[in-house]
Amino acid sequence: MLVMGLEEFKKIRNSLLGYLLVGIALLCIYTAVEAFLFA
Repeated sequence: MLVMGLEEFKKIRNSLLGYLLVGIALLCIYTAVEAFLFA
């Protein structure tokens, strides 16, 4: 039971980390595009 919970926790943590990385990437792209368009 504990092992199952640990695996689920790892999956959730990995997906959260993935969403965070995607969010940062989108923010960087958005900032770059905005700087390029309104320079």
